[in-house]
Amino acid sequence: MANFCSTCGSAIDPTEQKCKTCGAPLDGSAQPAAAAAAASSSGTSSFEATVSGYGDRVVGSLGLSHAGAPMGLLEMMIRGAFLDKAVYRRAAADANGNTNAIIAVIIPALAGLVGSWLLTSHYLFLARGLTLLAVSAVIGLVALVASIWLMAALSQAVVKRKLDFGQLFRGLAYAQSPGVLAIIPIVGPLLSLWRIVTSLFAVRDISGSDLVKSAVLLVIGLIGSIAIGAILSPLLIGAFALRAF
Repeated sequence: MANFCSTCGSAIDPTEQKCKTCGAPLDGSAQPAAAAAAASSSGTSSFEATVSGYGDRVVGSLGLSHAGAPMGLLEMMIRGAFLDKAVYRRAAADANGNTNAIIAVIIPALAGLVGSWLLTSHYLFLARGLTLLAVSAVIGLVALVASIWLMAALSQAVVKRKLDFGQLFRGLAYAQSPGVLAIIPIVGPLLSLWRIVTSLFAVRDISGSDLVKSAVLLVIGLIGSIAIGAILSPLLIGAFALRAF
């Protein structure tokens, strides 16, 4: 009978000590196929299943998925944008996936930077305009990191499970994928708001909690992000303005 990792749901060899997909220890955590199927289906709404199905189609049409091969960065970003819980869980459990997670965060940030430039390019041809947008992007990244740190610090109190910064950062990194749509002028920023939904489900899937508690933790992180942005924005943009003149 096949066995599956209880962390990411991947098929495993019970003689191995760690899951080859997510790196989770296999000390008694392997599940029979029927139990794994039940576990993976429990808590999955028809809405999630439908959205994840669209992700499967996109990945398949692009030829990114290969049987038996680990998911690449682009595939994980696409699936993360379509509420694929396996992506969030695998990323959170993969202690060696920090580099890819950082790239997955930077790509949407750059897309938002380009989208802002395209939207206001009539006065941002000068280097100082592009620099100002870059400063704003950096502030956004710093605020994101600060919010994840705050969520990790309060995770035990809110979702009743201690999550470290790395777990949350890696899982939430792929939930930021819809931010790539911000490159589209005018409608892009609105479409990129979908990452609020992906972030909510990512927190739920990483923590194993329910949507209500996950939403509370996410709101706490959002408040922290807004606070950091409010503090840094006048400081960095003000310093940039003084230097420009």
